[in-house]
Amino acid sequence: MRAPKLILHPNPILKETCRPVVEFDADLNILAGDLVDLMHAGGHGLKGVGLSAPQGGFAIRLFVMEPDLGRLRICVNPGYAPDESTGYSWGDEGCLSLPGVIARKRRAKKIRATYQDIEGNHRSIELEGFAARIFQHEYDHMDGILITDPH
Repeated sequence: MRAPKLILHPNPILKETCRPVVEFDADLNILAGDLVDLMHAGGHGLKGVGLSAPQGGFAIRLFVMEPDLGRLRICVNPGYAPDESTGYSWGDEGCLSLPGVIARKRRAKKIRATYQDIEGNHRSIELEGFAARIFQHEYDHMDGILITDPH
């Protein structure tokens, strides 16, 4: 498996709908670790707080996020129910794949998120504030939605 590298817009992989992960193996573990390293490295003078697999060149439903230092979460096959979300707020968002672009996005303040961990165990958690915003941003990447897209 090749190591991920930061993919920039307008690379077409950023607009793909990602396929679900079905194998929870050593390759997935290595890819997740490489995405964490890539997120931490950031780019364009920015440090990432989240990074999706397509941003690393892999069209699979996987992202990593770290809303607070030391609170790393690896989310495989993530989901959430927007209609069950609590309240909304507007905020400015950037994206490592769109250097220099800041977009004002409306996001749910609180969500019930589901995902599988790196071993394939199903998880369900409530996220709010900045963590909820990151999850929704990275989740959008799973469906080829960028911060510059209306939604």
